[in-house]
Amino acid sequence: MFDLKKILKIIFSSLLLGGLAFLFFFAKNNQDLVWETVKNVQKVVKSPIISIPVSEKELSEQVNPKEIIYKWQYNGKDYELKETLFESTNIFYQNSPKSYKYHGEMPVDWEEKYYGMFFQVALNDLMISKLASDLKSLGEKNKLSEDQTVELILAFVQTITYDDAKANVILSSGKESINYTYETLFEQKGVCSDKSILAAAIFRQLGYGTALFTYEAEKHMALGIKCPVEYSNNDSGYCYAETTSTGFQIGMLPDFDQNNRAVVEKEIKNFEENQIDQFSYKRLGVAKIFQKTDGEIYNGIEKTISIAKEIDSLKISISDLKEEISSDQKKIKKDEAELADLISDMNKLKKKEKYDEYNDAVDDYNDLAKDFRNRIKKYNSLIKTYNQKVARYNYLIKGF
Repeated sequence: MFDLKKILKIIFSSLLLGGLAFLFFFAKNNQDLVWETVKNVQKVVKSPIISIPVSEKELSEQVNPKEIIYKWQYNGKDYELKETLFESTNIFYQNSPKSYKYHGEMPVDWEEKYYGMFFQVALNDLMISKLASDLKSLGEKNKLSEDQTVELILAFVQTITYDDAKANVILSSGKESINYTYETLFEQKGVCSDKSILAAAIFRQLGYGTALFTYEAEKHMALGIKCPVEYSNNDSGYCYAETTSTGFQIGMLPDFDQNNRAVVEKEIKNFEENQIDQFSYKRLGVAKIFQKTDGEIYNGIEKTISIAKEIDSLKISISDLKEEISSDQKKIKKDEAELADLISDMNKLKKKEKYDEYNDAVDDYNDLAKDFRNRIKKYNSLIKTYNQKVARYNYLIKGF
């Protein structure tokens, strides 16, 4: 007689082992895909009921206030903003869902919905609204234009400390947990995704169109802000904005450290490098774009590109002037030597009372002295132009 329980047990074990073998093969041969999906998605198998979204919850009484003073620089000037946040609210977001849950088949737009989770705030959480208003007021107080205020806000987010420890965990394990905007502000640190979502949330609040650019090869995220299409990232209508490090202007793309794929901290480019090259979208691959919203346009990119071109033009002019000045310096030294020789010859002729030859030498000396004065005049003019261009170059390059 057959032992039905034993047979079923053998069949079940075989299916389980087969399934595990398939999963191992799939994971081994699709490591990037697994990194992108497993960390972000959780299938609900027992019930179609999914937990209540953060945006439908209310904060309980806020306790344990923490006064935070944010300090940063924009356009060579120091800025400061004081905000009060609460530890209880931060804990609320820490314990909020950070995996996208679904029932049935995985939605094709799961990434869109996943990133959208972190823009959610509790019904009575007004932190992003207040922060956006305070930043706008700060810009108005300092008589900044709308475009300059956008740049001020980006500089604010860039100054928030980059969380190297978290980045290392993501790169080594593939396990990522994005912070809600409140967490990033409270903890005053974050990785590219945390800071890009924070920046997008602030600009959305102020009515600007935003998006999130993701780059799979670099495991990187950046802010996209609505801008004129001709200057946008791959004609997307959004300009790239780096949030992880200070000094990057809107439209300027970073270099990546080949060892850890982190953004290389922005430094003033040396004289040999072209500034306009930093705005080439070929520096990164084609981005996946998520969470696109329409709204106000940032127009400052046109001026930024114009300045980059001016810097490169000045660089060429300064280099040419330097060569011309160097050539004139050699000619001036040669003229000085010839004038000194003529004076020596004239003194000898005068001492020997060879007055006719002396007078001819005087004529030669006067002709050479005239040319020398003209050369000195031209040289001084070149020096003046050179100094002006260098001063302009140094002024512009500070903004880059």
